[in-house]
Amino acid sequence: PDGTHYALRIVPYPGLGCEDTLYTTINALPDVLNLKVQDTVKGCAAGISLKTDELTAGSSPNLKFTYFTDPDAQNFVPDPTNITTSGTYYIKAENGGGCTDIKPVYVDLQQSPTIIITNPDPVCYPDKVDLTQPKITAGTTFALTFSYWKDAKATIPLPNPTAVDSSGNYYIKAINSLGCTSVSAVAVLVGKAPKLNIQNTSGCSSVDLTSATVTAGSDANLTLAYYNDAAATQVLTSPQAIVQSGTYYIKAINSGGCSAVAPVNVQVFLPPVFKVNNPAAVVFPATIDLSKVYNRSDSVTYSYWKDAAATITLNNYTSVQITGTYYIKAESKAGCSVILPVLVVINPPPVIKIIAPNTFTPNADGTNDLFTVNYEGALQISYFRIFNRYGQQVFETKQLSNFWDGTFNGSKIPIGTYYWVLDGADTYRKERVLRSGNVTVIR
Repeated sequence: PDGTHYALRIVPYPGLGCEDTLYTTINALPDVLNLKVQDTVKGCAAGISLKTDELTAGSSPNLKFTYFTDPDAQNFVPDPTNITTSGTYYIKAENGGGCTDIKPVYVDLQQSPTIIITNPDPVCYPDKVDLTQPKITAGTTFALTFSYWKDAKATIPLPNPTAVDSSGNYYIKAINSLGCTSVSAVAVLVGKAPKLNIQNTSGCSSVDLTSATVTAGSDANLTLAYYNDAAATQVLTSPQAIVQSGTYYIKAINSGGCSAVAPVNVQVFLPPVFKVNNPAAVVFPATIDLSKVYNRSDSVTYSYWKDAAATITLNNYTSVQITGTYYIKAESKAGCSVILPVLVVINPPPVIKIIAPNTFTPNADGTNDLFTVNYEGALQISYFRIFNRYGQQVFETKQLSNFWDGTFNGSKIPIGTYYWVLDGADTYRKERVLRSGNVTVIR
């Protein structure tokens, strides 16, 4: 009982010492030491604390706890608030009276959940990505709860994880039944549809849809394909040579795999129907009129050229005098044209020959009253003059069609021999022609 006095008599072995008596009084302390410790505590690999109230719930109040790695309480736990290794630890309790007790606790640390992430397939706006679809976390530890975040620390919630419409890295946080967590990144690619700008086009005979002018103003580095239908299922086999008017479709794909389809209206105009007949050959100085070698159409414009590319204009196309191949261009109101060659043959004239009589009788009898000069060849005269035997000029003309009637200054000339001189040029051979002769006037 409290306050009881006791005497302890100490009797040594004979001959080994003196006998003695010790006296003591036993008083009961007011503090009771009752230490209760959970047998096992579970936590996450990130670490747990041994200083939680739950771990020693039910123990006496006002106890002082210390923590050890051995049952003899010789080795302190360095940081009892951050236990990161599974095993048995020891909690020693001491009350106000100095009484102590020590008990073990087994710490069972579980690994954080493993998240296996498969990035979702890229999509093209306005399509969206659902981060909650099972295939994104397929293969992940069973029985996890997922949440979705904008940042790696999982502090900014992602409000629309089922409909993400912007590219970027997002984060999935997994929690297991112990509350252990893990955060992993998931990459989302929401591509932008390409800008496809279409210029309707037209052409003659055929149209090239692959020309850069058709898609001028579109995004750069697009892959283009050509189709007969808006669904882009019927491939256009010859987009470089469209021969029929209509609506076709161009599909553009950018580097992100996003595509756009747009219609293009094509007008194909036919060139004018045009046929040239080579003209019959003529003899210089006769000419050929190239406007007469084909059948004209009022809806077509015609032009004449010296070269097949129609770059050198033929100005005198109605009176061509030189042998060669010329070109006629027929152009429709739609701007479609055809250029065809025409062969012109101008045969050379004979060498200049003057044919003049040596007599004439200007007696008004209706026979041989005029002195006429004829010629063969391409002759252009400078003058034709007649002189008497004294060298006096009695007649001059620049046109051989002007005949001499045997008069001078309105009077009949005397009979006798007169002399003529012709000065001119062979216009084909570009040579001077100088001829002379005489004629006798008989009455």
